[in-house]
Amino acid sequence: MARSASHIDMRVIKTKRSIRSALAHLMTQRDISLISVSDVAHAAMVNKKTFLAHYASIYAVVEEMEGSALASLKDTVGSADVIFDSERLGEVLCQIGAMASDTTSEFGCLLRSRVRDEFLSKMRVCISDKISSDTIDSHIRASSKRVGYAIDFVSGGVVSIFSRWIDSGFKGSATDVASAMESFARSALIGYRSQLVK
Repeated sequence: MARSASHIDMRVIKTKRSIRSALAHLMTQRDISLISVSDVAHAAMVNKKTFLAHYASIYAVVEEMEGSALASLKDTVGSADVIFDSERLGEVLCQIGAMASDTTSEFGCLLRSRVRDEFLSKMRVCISDKISSDTIDSHIRASSKRVGYAIDFVSGGVVSIFSRWIDSGFKGSATDVASAMESFARSALIGYRSQLVK
């Protein structure tokens, strides 16, 4: 009995993967607002009823794609203290740049689609949460509400620099971009931290 449940789970995983892959491919060809459930079902080689058994809408698929892409981003970044080490940050940016430049990957598709701004916003929140939990001491975080502003400032800046790098067609080396991010984060967060502990 457990074997057949496992078999069914594998079919579900394959079907959902096929649907996500089909949508990612379609998103490289046209705006998401012009993609229908029937389009995705046809491209995934499933019927519309099968699509709707797994997802309520196209945007439910996009939401799952975003979750997967953000999980990949978190795994790639590791700990948030990477922002203070330009060499490690350069390595991470090379990996993220490769993900972003792969137009067939979910990460790359999201960055090239109409949902890009929403996805970048989710990236900013993800980075902000990581910075907050990994680099700011809890007593400092509790001592001032303004620390949240500093974290938001840095995470917004990191995402803005990354977005500019993508928009430029990855002009400039990952090392140069990492150096700018590291300097920016160090100035904002470490400077702010020193003010708080005085």
